[in-house]
Amino acid sequence: MAGKTIYSLVNEAFLELVYWHTMIAQVVMSCGGVEVVEKSPFNAMAWTDGKGIFLNKEYIKKYEETYGKFSTKHYMFLIAHEALHLMLLTLSRMDKRNRILWNMATDYAINSALINDEGIDAMPTNGLYNTRYSNWKAEDIYDDLLKYYENRFNVDNNLSTPSTKESANEDNRIQNGITNHKYNIDVHIDIDESTAESVQLKVEDIMRNHSAKSEKLYNRLLQLLPEVKFPWKEVLNKYIKGFIKSNASWKLPSRRGLAIGTYLPRIMKTPFINIAIAIDTSGSISQDNLNLFFSHLRKILHSFKDFNIELFCFSTEVHKNTLVKLNKILSKKFNFSDYNLESNGGTNIKSAFEYIENHRDDFDIFICMTDGQDNIRDLSFSKTNVIWVIIGDNKKIFTSPDNVKKAEVIFIDEDDK
Repeated sequence: MAGKTIYSLVNEAFLELVYWHTMIAQVVMSCGGVEVVEKSPFNAMAWTDGKGIFLNKEYIKKYEETYGKFSTKHYMFLIAHEALHLMLLTLSRMDKRNRILWNMATDYAINSALINDEGIDAMPTNGLYNTRYSNWKAEDIYDDLLKYYENRFNVDNNLSTPSTKESANEDNRIQNGITNHKYNIDVHIDIDESTAESVQLKVEDIMRNHSAKSEKLYNRLLQLLPEVKFPWKEVLNKYIKGFIKSNASWKLPSRRGLAIGTYLPRIMKTPFINIAIAIDTSGSISQDNLNLFFSHLRKILHSFKDFNIELFCFSTEVHKNTLVKLNKILSKKFNFSDYNLESNGGTNIKSAFEYIENHRDDFDIFICMTDGQDNIRDLSFSKTNVIWVIIGDNKKIFTSPDNVKKAEVIFIDEDDK
């Protein structure tokens, strides 16, 4: 072992990850792989910018002078730690929290997940770990840390400045002052929005299509992700044709359904649902709006094991090139990051309804995701049930036209992710 270079150890570590945790290895490769950097501006062993995972050779050598040589498992831990930051979307979940405490909270959550896994359990000395935080989400750990440190170190809930090279090292310096740590496992830097969205789509596709879903770490990661706030499964269940007649469990109320004021069946078997989804790509729809639409679309895909979904975009017309048909098999091959959007700039919501009206098949439900910025007072539609998913300022005044029968309006914003 003593004769092996950092490069050979890193290669061995990645091969071990492929064997022990294919899912993590897939995330690493899809997000740029691993690179050993000879000299880094960061005072930390590792970091990720969403385009790669980087290991700081110079800093690791300083660490080894104090604590001894890194093993293959140490490198496995470092690589997996950075991959989990991407998989758990830790930067995009920070919101307006104090950056330093949020970084600490996510490290506690990630290290706890890795230490409790037999394949990746060699955390470098000084990593943030506390048995108290086993099975805690980062948001809950953050609240606990804030309560503890706000009086002792004058730490408040204000968001610190964006993390540049200089401020990232300053964040670590302050964090070390709180934790009394000499060496940093990693440094947390900002990832630009387009890269973060690309990473999120890649990671969600990998996790959704992962076959070994019984493995311990996979289930642990699902527990660490924030709970889905919007109950799509409950909303859509009532539109499934023949479901009440074919499912005797209708007599048993769903607790979650009662909690939102709806008498819904307790699901004893997974029903089949047939959905058409139209996404507004007109000029008034921002990239953030589209990201939110796709976030809800992913939740719909996760809500049912047996489904047919027809997805398309519209602006002044329905863009036939964007038409995608998904079922439980095809959805495993569908990559959101590769989905091509089209737009003509303007808006004609009627075109989406006319497409469904002329469609040879019927649907349990037609979902139209839009900001509602179009004159649709004379829109008439009765072929199937409709859910309007409305985003943006227009949601304050939007109502479904009287001649759109069996329609429901849902208003969404960032808090409904």
